[in-house]
Amino acid sequence: MKNLILLLAVLLIGCSTVDKVEVNTNQIEKMNESVSGKIPVKFSYQPLIGGKHEVFLAGDFNNWSKTETLMKEINGIYEIILYLKKGEYAYKYIVDGQWLTDENADEFIGDGF
Repeated sequence: MKNLILLLAVLLIGCSTVDKVEVNTNQIEKMNESVSGKIPVKFSYQPLIGGKHEVFLAGDFNNWSKTETLMKEINGIYEIILYLKKGEYAYKYIVDGQWLTDENADEFIGDGF
């Protein structure tokens, strides 16, 4: 997915944070976006502890649903591709019922808690 650039910068606010991703497009994806209005964005999560986990993705794009967006495990890495309109989205992973921030994200925003 080298054509998709995720622009993330570090901004730590408060103790509790959510992650934010900014979606940008290149020339080919701009053509696809003009047809559907959405582009593919890949989210990946690799647990620190091996074994099987139940991993969901919650964020602005699904009204922070705890169970709507189940991530698929492939070789120990949980992944999902969402089709999103260009913009910034706050999100968190839910791993075995626990809300976690994306430790690889470069930008964080306060979640109010």
